[in-house]
Amino acid sequence: MEYGCYVPANGPLANPQNLTELAQSFEALGFDTVRVGDHIVIPTTIASRHPGSPGPGFPGAESGDWLDSLTLLSFLAART
Repeated sequence: MEYGCYVPANGPLANPQNLTELAQSFEALGFDTVRVGDHIVIPTTIASRHPGSPGPGFPGAESGDWLDSLTLLSFLAART
């Protein structure tokens, strides 16, 4: 059986330093894969509550920024 971990492609943790530290930590712990989400269109306003969020929306939604998943995975592959 293989186990993987998810890294955020948006929000406050989605920066090169944090993502590298997360991926390297997962690797050191013996996880087999790193996974990222992919969204084509990000709404800038969300009225409903997103699971895990204290209020409406989700982290990073206000800017609409989301890292490209293939570029992010390539970036992390070079560091693990």
